[in-house]
Amino acid sequence: MAKKFLFLLLTCLPLIGFAQFQWETIDRLEGKWQIEGKQQFEVWEKTEDFRLTGEGFMLNEKGEKKHLEALSISGNPKGGIWYYANVPNQNAGKSIGFYLSSYDKRNVVFENPDHDFPQKIHYQLKGRKNLIVHVSAGEKGFVVKMTKVKG
Repeated sequence: MAKKFLFLLLTCLPLIGFAQFQWETIDRLEGKWQIEGKQQFEVWEKTEDFRLTGEGFMLNEKGEKKHLEALSISGNPKGGIWYYANVPNQNAGKSIGFYLSSYDKRNVVFENPDHDFPQKIHYQLKGRKNLIVHVSAGEKGFVVKMTKVKG
């Protein structure tokens, strides 16, 4: 019995460390980020271990909030880490999933090659207060620069 426990422990520890390293980078997204030159924001909140929930929104001239998208990043029981986006009036109201395809200390990349646009969402952390988001599908795409304003 002790040998089986030791085997399981030695087998699972590297996987726990691997997941923890992924989440150290993903957790750095937590906070309120403002798109450069706009009253548009992306807010991420850690709601439990291995789960962030987020929202994209803008403020109009009166300071009223307009919801643009609901976001989440979470571990999936079927395996892997997934980014989900739900944009009002798109995709029949369904969330679109993107799997974590690569990461390091400054980058997390999520992909869904079967989606029309985007197919790739790349968060690139530049220090503690700056973030560049690359959104693309093949040759099409755009880049958004953000600054952390809270969190």
